[in-house]
Amino acid sequence: MSCPECKPYGLSSCPMCEEPPKECPSCRGFGVVDCTALNIATDEEVDVTQETFYCLPSTRMEAEQKRQNYIRLNKEPCHRCGGSGKVWEKE
Repeated sequence: MSCPECKPYGLSSCPMCEEPPKECPSCRGFGVVDCTALNIATDEEVDVTQETFYCLPSTRMEAEQKRQNYIRLNKEPCHRCGGSGKVWEKE
């Protein structure tokens, strides 16, 4: 698709005429699908939500200072959007 602004330059699309990206339905715009936390007292891995994952401290020292038992361990990026949270394809 091209508009009168991009057609003279031989462009097939431009920011003026293409549709904006949509929120990824697989990850609901977060960019990650699986998040894991580590219980530092028992060394047990636990699945957590994205919201909880981002609230957790990232290091053991920070968790101990805040008197928390869990730290961020791993997050798996969404395979559909590549971790951006946005998709450009038409749904």
